Amino acid sequence: MTLKGSPEDILISVRNLTVTFRVPRGILVAVDRANLDIRKGEILALVGESGCGKTVLAHSLLNIVDPNGEIKSGKILFKNEIDVLSLPEEELRKFRWKKVAIIFQAAQNSLNPVMRVYEHAVDTTLAHEKVSENEIYKKFSEMLKWVRLEPERVSRLYPHEASGGMKQRIISALSLLLDPELLILDEPTSALDVLTQAYILKFLRNLHEQTGMTMLYITHDLATVAEIADRVAIMYLGQIVETGGVDQIFYDPKHPYTEALIKATPSLLSDISEIKPLPGPLPDPFSPPPGCKFHPRCAFATDRCRKIPPPLVDIGDDRTLACYKEVK
Repeated sequence: MTLKGSPEDILISVRNLTVTFRVPRGILVAVDRANLDIRKGEILALVGESGCGKTVLAHSLLNIVDPNGEIKSGKILFKNEIDVLSLPEEELRKFRWKKVAIIFQAAQNSLNPVMRVYEHAVDTTLAHEKVSENEIYKKFSEMLKWVRLEPERVSRLYPHEASGGMKQRIISALSLLLDPELLILDEPTSALDVLTQAYILKFLRNLHEQTGMTMLYITHDLATVAEIADRVAIMYLGQIVETGGVDQIFYDPKHPYTEALIKATPSLLSDISEIKPLPGPLPDPFSPPPGCKFHPRCAFATDRCRKIPPPLVDIGDDRTLACYKEVK
């Protein structure tokens, strides 16, 4: 894959990343030779069907893998100088949350049930910086206000005393405490009601505009992507198959999978009869098809597609693509 722009523009670069898991059925390749750049100051949306490897890729950016998992190969470079996968444990601990923070999917389960909300803020901050508790409380109170929570009341709560939506917002506030350079958001609005979802999206966009913070927004909801993202990466069965600007992806998709995703998404402006489900079933991830993994569901597949995996290449106009239909 060819880098677009100078290395100084790239905050995190992922190259040929492969992550596997040992499960009762055998070895599952969750991320398969994935390539992705996250640029400084952008909101990049990572989109794909459930189970395509989005969350595993995001966790790999922090070198977090479940006990039955292994990062088999690849490189993850932060600012083209820090090799995340080679960091010693103590440096890796400092890197997490300070350089890169994450709001986990089902983030409400990330809180310690025997600690008050304020104690989480103290623990998180003091693990990375030596500051007074007054400073911590002042900063945390500001973050709680940003996510529409009352600092004086919420800080004293135990996690079980807060609703699911409140806990999601508490984690959001905690993730911003140390002013990370990259904020990873894994389905950050999944536990919220519609009104709060809209507020959080607006809050994230405003935060981005005010601070320039880089964000990786993981979702399968294309409607939120259109509202918040600057650029989009499409993932299918562990691989990045297309990247481009929001308008490019929505109005001029190049990969047949991207086009199918958009056609399957309801719109207030389109006729409901025009909605088409994705063709065919998702292949068995334990036995993926050879060649292009999308070829069994693709109307444009050729013998070449069935035999040789298309590489992700620069196709101009600030886009990358892995498809023989467009790249001869």
